[in-house]
Amino acid sequence: AYSGIEVFPPQSQTFEEDFARERNDRISANKIAFENAEELKTLKELHDKTNVELKEYRGGLELAKEEAAVKVAQVKQYQRQVEAYKLQVIRFHHVGTLRMKEQTNHVCIQRL
Repeated sequence: AYSGIEVFPPQSQTFEEDFARERNDRISANKIAFENAEELKTLKELHDKTNVELKEYRGGLELAKEEAAVKVAQVKQYQRQVEAYKLQVIRFHHVGTLRMKEQTNHVCIQRL
């Protein structure tokens, strides 16, 4: 008994029409598969290029970190030098003050 509901696509009257429809379906499926493969290839190339750029960027970051560490070390060295110069200035000032006192004492002693 036919219920009027078609579960399968309508069958054509001839084998040639069925064959042509199946052939066209296979061609369409192959075209879609080829387009998908091309798109996948393009995406893979983009992915690979992005990975290379990311590695270069990370390499640049590592280099920048190393350069920054060198700069920090240089600044610390300069700070130590400045502290050493400050101490020298303080010593020279102290020595100069002592010498002036000695000279003053010597002059005072001579006057006495």
